[in-house]
Amino acid sequence: MPNARDIASICAAAGADMPSDTRPLSAPIYQSSVFEIDSLETVDDLYEGRAEGFIYSRDSNPNVSILEKVVAQLENADDSVAFASGMAAIGITLLSMVES
Repeated sequence: MPNARDIASICAAAGADMPSDTRPLSAPIYQSSVFEIDSLETVDDLYEGRAEGFIYSRDSNPNVSILEKVVAQLENADDSVAFASGMAAIGITLLSMVES
């Protein structure tokens, strides 16, 4: 785990370098946001993973992405995943162990 100074620095800078090819139409906190997208090509790029950004907050949300990034940094992990509820986290964990 990072030392206390590193933790404070990580938390203070949370979200400062969030890459995005889209712009929010409303100010954060992003609870239910619609995002401006320049073209249908950009939509395709977003869905195919060739561009970074957000389309609709139920699919992905800047606040959740920032939280996941900060938790990964604090835990010295490559990545992290945040869920809307404990039941969602438990459900995904159990489904990941089931053979199809």
